[in-house]
Amino acid sequence: MPLSRISRLVARVSLVAALGTLAATYERSCMACHGMRSAAPLTGHAESWRPRLAQGMDTLLQHTREGLRGMPAMGLCPDCGEQDFRDLITFMSTPR
Repeated sequence: MPLSRISRLVARVSLVAALGTLAATYERSCMACHGMRSAAPLTGHAESWRPRLAQGMDTLLQHTREGLRGMPAMGLCPDCGEQDFRDLITFMSTPR
């Protein structure tokens, strides 16, 4: 197998693993509120995310870390870091 094909295969496996980790974190920490109609913006629902995204990622990260209204501090993910939160916010706010 040519090296470039092996490199692409390794990159694809790494991406799938990363997405699997993100999906597991979402299911464990976010889905209970963001996966159903509630006060939290629904995952993939552009209209409910629009005003939040307009505040900017830094504000969204602050709300995630500190909590806001019904959202608990650290969004029920005490082991998540800033990049985890960025990835989760991006995943949840991407229209489906």
